[in-house]
Amino acid sequence: MTVNIKVIKDSYVRPTTPPATSAGSSPPRVELAGVDVLFNRMNLRVVYFFPAPLSPHVLRSSLSKVLDKYPILGGRQRKEGKKTHYIELNGKGVLVRQQLATVKGGDKGKGGGGRDG
Repeated sequence: MTVNIKVIKDSYVRPTTPPATSAGSSPPRVELAGVDVLFNRMNLRVVYFFPAPLSPHVLRSSLSKVLDKYPILGGRQRKEGKKTHYIELNGKGVLVRQQLATVKGGDKGKGGGGRDG
């Protein structure tokens, strides 16, 4: 089986409403616990495959609404001094990479959703 992947578009999806801040103040932030910092290197790179035709606009619009309810998902991790780690709720959003995957040969469309197929 051969899989070819072509990047179509990279874009940042932001919340529909920016986080509330006072004039001249820093964005809101959420302090991280020690366990959060300890497991910091466990990044999750999530890949979803959807059969065509899926509207990328609908996906980005829905994600934008989710970021309104859960702004921490679109925040940025920051460090202040040696011990203070936090997520800055700056409304910068999340990177969405739209790609086209073409599969040739093999058993496409069959099997489970896990690594072992």
